Amino acid sequence: MPFPTSDVNFDFSDSMGEVNPLLSDVLTSLLERNQKFATGLERDHRELLKTLSKGQKPTVCWIGCSDSRVPEGSVCQTYPGEIFTIRNVANQWNEKDDSAAAALTFAIEALGVEDVIIVGHTSCGGVSAAIAGASSGPPAETASSSLGRYLVPLTKHAYQIKQEATEELSPPAFVKKLTTENVKKQLENLKASEVIQRNWTTGESTLVPGKVCKKVRLHGWVHDISTGKLHDLNVSVAPPS
Repeated sequence: MPFPTSDVNFDFSDSMGEVNPLLSDVLTSLLERNQKFATGLERDHRELLKTLSKGQKPTVCWIGCSDSRVPEGSVCQTYPGEIFTIRNVANQWNEKDDSAAAALTFAIEALGVEDVIIVGHTSCGGVSAAIAGASSGPPAETASSSLGRYLVPLTKHAYQIKQEATEELSPPAFVKKLTTENVKKQLENLKASEVIQRNWTTGESTLVPGKVCKKVRLHGWVHDISTGKLHDLNVSVAPPS
């Protein structure tokens, strides 16, 4: 039997009166803004809070970049509970990433998510780093830093684009090309993943015995930081009929 999570009463009153000496002005401001947010939510959306305290039923899973400029809740003006989020550097999908695979499995097989979106964005530091790494020749299979190792697939992709270009790409053109092609590549990786293939073939949940999951659709978007707008790349993939 699973542990109860929705009926546990959390009481933080014993720590509310204490002043944390390690809080910076920025962190203090975040807590103050949260109090205003919570007050407004309680005032205007009390029933939503009651519903959320019992569980979540998002229909969308957002796989995006960790970049602080791409907050999906603000960008899409959603309420809590609408989007299940997986974020990492340069919105990658790597089948060997157990954290991402576990999150997506939970989103699809427990929560019933129906649409999964890979979301890239302009001015991505991961994209820029991959292009810089590809400029000196074929990328190595390994790297000395965790970030370098993580970006090996994206750096290889950048090098491939550079090699296949019929004419030399200008820096802006290279960045734009890799930004969009990266979304498409991750969509292909996602399509071939174990969790998506299982969803599209049997539809069975490995988390909830006897549950048959809705077959998900896959999408690719790019967020333009300079305008705040999301752009659909029109590369959506439907489950096989």
